Amino acid sequence: MYSGKPITSEKVMDYVLGKIAPRVKLLEEFQKHNEQMKELLGKGYARGTLQRFTITKNHLASFIKFKFKKDDIEFADLNLEFVKDFEFGSVASVRVKYKNLSNLKVSPPIYRMI
Repeated sequence: MYSGKPITSEKVMDYVLGKIAPRVKLLEEFQKHNEQMKELLGKGYARGTLQRFTITKNHLASFIKFKFKKDDIEFADLNLEFVKDFEFGSVASVRVKYKNLSNLKVSPPIYRMI
């Protein structure tokens, strides 16, 4: 996704020469988090918490595919609009499926990631 920042010949050369560090992606990091949490089940984390994080990751994956036509996005591309669109889409989806907002548990870490 284009960030709106100017693309210079220096940036292109840095990219080609591998001088630019790999960009961290949202779903990759979310998966790492869930795997770490899985190892800590019973040591401060409950199975239900892991299930809610897994559900949230799956909703994020669907949202990213729908909105951006990509499998994942970089943290650098996250902004408040992304969070609001995801939250609105999640609430709308839950209303249609369950007609009960108490079933929606969007994880607070998505807000801390930005």
